Amino acid sequence: MNLSIIVLNQVVIMFLIILLGILMYKLKLITVSGSKEMSKILLDVVNSTVIFLSYQRNFEKELLEGLAKAAILSVFAFLIIMLLAYLFIPKKSKEKQLERFSCIYSNCSFMGIPLINALFGFEGVFYLTAFLTVFNILVWTHGVMQISETKNLKSIFSAL
Repeated sequence: MNLSIIVLNQVVIMFLIILLGILMYKLKLITVSGSKEMSKILLDVVNSTVIFLSYQRNFEKELLEGLAKAAILSVFAFLIIMLLAYLFIPKKSKEKQLERFSCIYSNCSFMGIPLINALFGFEGVFYLTAFLTVFNILVWTHGVMQISETKNLKSIFSAL
């Protein structure tokens, strides 16, 4: 099946799930706290399980090399995105810093894992973990500095 059709199908499925959530909220079948709990289950249990399953394979040198390449490419991708964000959103106001943060740091885990899993299976999720690792390190260091307007290394280490 064509990858673009798979992506379209996954986006439609995610959109329908979002609409179902909105409908359930409007009908008072789910509360705000219930929604937060379901999101927590999805992020902490389901996504973690998919990541865990993606690592259940025999060790191969090629996989490790691919994972390292994915991490290096992720660092370069984030550097380019940061550069573009600083060029196109140069103001230093609080709103602009939040806008810049939002441009750099996406919802790559919540949306990325199911999408990559549908496109490339567990092997794709395996390589996605390199991107997610770089993402998490940067969001809890650079991202914290971006939002809090502090360059205090002690607070960054505590965030990590």
